[in-house]
Amino acid sequence: MALKTNLHRNYAVDSKKEEEGVWKEFDGGIKLKLRRLSSKASQDARREAEKPYTSQLRDKEPDPDILEKVFIQQLAHGVIVDWEGIEDDDGKPVEFTPALAVELLSDEALKDFRGEVIGFAISRDTFRAASNEDAVGNSKTT
Repeated sequence: MALKTNLHRNYAVDSKKEEEGVWKEFDGGIKLKLRRLSSKASQDARREAEKPYTSQLRDKEPDPDILEKVFIQQLAHGVIVDWEGIEDDDGKPVEFTPALAVELLSDEALKDFRGEVIGFAISRDTFRAASNEDAVGNSKTT
């Protein structure tokens, strides 16, 4: 059995949650299933999103618009897995597709939503190990 410490209680994350995603609630009854930004799927999506901009990204100071486009593609294709509660103007559910996620994440009016997605995707609390209670045993009293 591996050594368990107070580090585990404070920092242990579930790699399965990071890779498969967890459901997080947003305002208005909206839920998104999100992977961790550092997950393999997210990093693969980033590499794929960078391909059309390879030469521009080699510049000492890449164009911020290109960096933003790449990042939005990474979020839409690698971080967001699914959603619930997003509706069109007629109140009909909008099914998740990466293309629709790109459209919504690119909307400047929704930059706070994009910020919340990023916040959840980088937060270790989002992906905490299910039970950290056993990470540190009860100390013996003498």
